[in-house]
Amino acid sequence: GPGHDYTPDHNWGGSGMSGLQEMLLQNFGGKIYLLPAWPKNLDVSFKLWVENKTFVEASYIGGKLTYKISDPEREKDIVLCGI
Repeated sequence: GPGHDYTPDHNWGGSGMSGLQEMLLQNFGGKIYLLPAWPKNLDVSFKLWVENKTFVEASYIGGKLTYKISDPEREKDIVLCGI
């Protein structure tokens, strides 16, 4: 059974977890895309890691987005999507 300590195993729900993460945050080309595929009518709170030991913590509740990024220098890399 599960109990592995590496990337989610796609046989144990990892496909769903990866899909949800991609809906919430995408990180490529030096940019951090927030909520690129999240439905506007669903509330959510999350904390996800991106490259360079940086994390983003965000809440989208009642149509209002609030977020913080652990590395203030990366603030310029945030791209708000679908809001």
